[in-house]
Amino acid sequence: MSQPPRPPYAGNPYARLFPAAAPAYRYAGWGRRVAATLIDGVLGLAASVPLIAGYAWVLASLEIRTDGNTGGTSSQYTGGPGPVVLVALGVLVTLAFWIWNTCVRQGRTGATLGKSHLGIRVVKESTGRPIGAGQTFVRCLAHYVDSLVCYLGWLWPLWDEKRQTIGDKIMSTVVVRD
Repeated sequence: MSQPPRPPYAGNPYARLFPAAAPAYRYAGWGRRVAATLIDGVLGLAASVPLIAGYAWVLASLEIRTDGNTGGTSSQYTGGPGPVVLVALGVLVTLAFWIWNTCVRQGRTGATLGKSHLGIRVVKESTGRPIGAGQTFVRCLAHYVDSLVCYLGWLWPLWDEKRQTIGDKIMSTVVVRD
């Protein structure tokens, strides 16, 4: 006759009262975080090349006319559908790259391409595991709080013991070194 499975606290009667402590971390410094953001920015800019090229093409396709009598100006678009299609494609590529790199990749692995290159990742403080794509998106929204008071929240890791921004504190995340 088989026995029922033992609960995880069966060997330690105090485990329910004293849960395991959060793992010890080597927190990532502010400079490393900024460098990772810059790398991600450059990669995002590369993904935005169709958007930038299409926008430049749209601007180049505008004819501006000045009325000699009134001095007023008017503009007329003469570029056809090509530049507009390129702008729309550029918006989609830029957005897709951001969703993949920032939400999906960082949500699954804890690191964007820039963070991976510098050996840092975002994890839930209590578990040490990546937070998932949905929570990563919410973390991005929480970072707006960092900008509210003269961008002070972005500098918060310089003096915070856990090197967290205010957005990290809201989401209970930390950025750690691998």
